[in-house]
Amino acid sequence: MAESILNNMPVRGLQIIKYRDDDFEYIEKETPIETRDFYPRMYWMPIPRAELRKAPQLDALPYE
Repeated sequence: MAESILNNMPVRGLQIIKYRDDDFEYIEKETPIETRDFYPRMYWMPIPRAELRKAPQLDALPYE
C-alpha cells in the first residue's frame, strides 16, 4: 500500500520561527523541494538499535 501512497510524494520545506517568548511558528512552504519515491525494499529498513532497546518486546534477531 505504501508504494501507491508514497510514490512521487512531494517534499515541502518548513520555515521555523522562534519568538522571544520561546514560542515557535511553523510555516510550510508551498512549492515542493523534491519528489521522493518509495521502493519495496524500504519495507525492510533496519530498526535502529536505540529503538530496539526502548521496546524489548520487539524481536531483534532479524536485525542483529
